[in-house]
Amino acid sequence: MAEAKAKRGSTRSRSAGWPLWFKLALLLALVLAAVIGNVLYDRFAQRTIIVEADTGTLRITLERELSGKFFQNALVCRQRKRPDLTLRGSSFGCISRTHMLTPSAATRQDEAEGESFDLALPAGTRILLYSEPDRISLVVEKIPEGYSGTDVARLEGGGITLNAAAAKSFGSLVVTGRAVIGASPSESDRISVVAGNYQIRGGTWPTSWLTQERQILRSGELRSGAYFYIRDRGECVADDASCVSKFGSTPFGAPAAETRLNISVPDPDSHLFRVTAISESRPVLLTALYYLSEPVSTRPTIVNALLADPILVFFATLLTGGVAVLQFFAPRSGRG
Repeated sequence: MAEAKAKRGSTRSRSAGWPLWFKLALLLALVLAAVIGNVLYDRFAQRTIIVEADTGTLRITLERELSGKFFQNALVCRQRKRPDLTLRGSSFGCISRTHMLTPSAATRQDEAEGESFDLALPAGTRILLYSEPDRISLVVEKIPEGYSGTDVARLEGGGITLNAAAAKSFGSLVVTGRAVIGASPSESDRISVVAGNYQIRGGTWPTSWLTQERQILRSGELRSGAYFYIRDRGECVADDASCVSKFGSTPFGAPAAETRLNISVPDPDSHLFRVTAISESRPVLLTALYYLSEPVSTRPTIVNALLADPILVFFATLLTGGVAVLQFFAPRSGRG
């Protein structure tokens, strides 16, 4: 017994004898390792962002061709072969001088009547979807070069409008592209995000090594008025001209990441789009802007990954419980 006490005393004396500079250097090394580890995790760790939001406005640059989306009772706005400068005004946002609306008001027997239209758009097309109290619209803002003179090119500057009755058969629109969801603060006549939520899923250690499962690293709500997009952390930055020409810029500066989107109108009376956006598994982050504020980016940290791992949490709980049990029995054995 005396020999054991002597050994413990010598161990305490050696640890107490460590110089102060060594303790400070060790603490600094641990802090530096944590910071570097978190930076590396932010830049290179794969994660997926899933967002669901109700909004009246979103912009998408298509990364893949859109084909086979069928609209019933649609009002289609196409470019005229030649502008007619004698015409004035617009109907359903279709400018009469440069575009024509089909079917025209003269041929429609009632407001609900339209044409059946099969929409096809090439990759690289930029579209705007927005809703108003009595209709929803899909505007083709820009068609990529190489489609001049085609039927698709005639949709540029025009698009499709569905009135309240036709919106009930909207169904779902599934696209892959780079999306900015919500209306910017300057678009005061558009409906921004009303409500939404997000999840960031990613791998954790050691569970992902053993089972390939992905855990929820962070989650939260998107407040009313949000204006957001998913950004690729590893892609180019705002001032990279070649990047902007390739991917297009966003109002935030940096381009949006490629995202799979499912767009529906679950409640036609509200005229809001339900948007579900799922990013590729990459180093992505969620950037949001609120009125009169700077953009705020949400991303997971290495601490989120460690705390979300079920195996690591289990062993940490087991270790903590074991230490507590040993501390509970240690004084009794000492007194005995």
